[in-house]
Amino acid sequence: MISRLSSGDPRVLAADALLATTLPGAAWRLRDELTKAHAVGLVAEGDRGVEGALVAWLVVYEVHLLSVGVAPSARRRGVGAALLDALGRAGREAGCGRVLLEVDAGNVAARALYARAGFVEVNVRRAYYADGGDAVELSLALTDDP
Repeated sequence: MISRLSSGDPRVLAADALLATTLPGAAWRLRDELTKAHAVGLVAEGDRGVEGALVAWLVVYEVHLLSVGVAPSARRRGVGAALLDALGRAGREAGCGRVLLEVDAGNVAARALYARAGFVEVNVRRAYYADGGDAVELSLALTDDP
């Protein structure tokens, strides 16, 4: 089940633990992020509690996906895809035309997830990450408009 995450939600700690590998910081940072009017947090819950989470910004007419994380025990079961689908619905409801994100060029699993969801590569940012790794910018159209 996918639901919204708010700053006061007790699930913030579990969500933060899943996002920590892609959005370093403590739970208080996620809580702070979720107090912003343009931020949206989503969690996926299953039999084992919080199995996935994401945080994004809905800015002007775009969704900027900041981070998505799925528990190792829930991977390859559609949790990430369900979160991305729910984010797309939230973006369309907010009048956004596309979702944008950066992903580490070497993150094969994440890139496969995004490709299955319909994201397309729009740019490569060389040496984007602190370790010198490249980032691939991806975009997903939320409307049929060009």
